[in-house]
Amino acid sequence: MPIPDGTKFHGVAPEVDTVDRGSATVSALREAYTIGDIRQTSAVPFFVTATPGGSLTYTDPANTIDVSWSGGTGTYTITIPTAVEAEYRLIRVVNDGTFPGGASNKVIILASGGGTIDGDVAGYEINKAYNGVTLWSNGTEWIVIQAKAH
Repeated sequence: MPIPDGTKFHGVAPEVDTVDRGSATVSALREAYTIGDIRQTSAVPFFVTATPGGSLTYTDPANTIDVSWSGGTGTYTITIPTAVEAEYRLIRVVNDGTFPGGASNKVIILASGGGTIDGDVAGYEINKAYNGVTLWSNGTEWIVIQAKAH
């Protein structure tokens, strides 16, 4: 049975003593989330149309970035949060058939703040149609846990 859309979930700040669940302190520091909020952060992708020379600083809570391509030859850069800011988070980047591919056309994924992806500051490169990568933050660096090359 699916969870109804109006269902609310509550998050409590770490410093709150949850033993006293009915206190004013707990109520003041409680945040309510609906199932729609939770679905947005986990299932609904963030759609972006990449253009040569363009860039995106990724701050959206969605865990999947779906990239389409528009325009000629070039590079599009996606900068993701630092691994420290996104500890234990997964971010998946996928592209579709609109991507022209080739050595001159690519999407480069960078970790902000000079962070690394698999130990490399230069980031991770996608340069073919129907490619994708799943990155996981261990709290120190981003690690490639899955990559697809068509």
